[in-house]
Amino acid sequence: MLMKLPRFILRLLFAFLRWMDFYFNMPRAFTDVDPLRCSVYVANLGSIGIEAPFHHLFEWGNCSVFIAIGKIGYKPVALEDGTLFARRMVEVKVTLDERIADGFYFARSLELMESYLKNPESIENM
Repeated sequence: MLMKLPRFILRLLFAFLRWMDFYFNMPRAFTDVDPLRCSVYVANLGSIGIEAPFHHLFEWGNCSVFIAIGKIGYKPVALEDGTLFARRMVEVKVTLDERIADGFYFARSLELMESYLKNPESIENM
């Protein structure tokens, strides 16, 4: 129904919505269903067989972190003795908006997340 409106009315409507989005006055009817109103957006592109890209951030909404998960594949891994073997791995790429916090804070947060993923038992002792 909305797309049947004349183009100039649609442009006015979306210009108004962009203005409301910029000044944080969007009605809840819009923000409750908007997927870009989130802290982190996670896209599992591996589920459709695609490698993880560095995804762009959107001007719309308030999503400041975009995580893309790629397909599972075999990668060569070197052991301490120098031998190589193939291990199943998945590539995860993160795009961060440094207008929200500086890169140092994000880097430390990602290091902490990595340590929790490698040692999940450390979370139980908190």
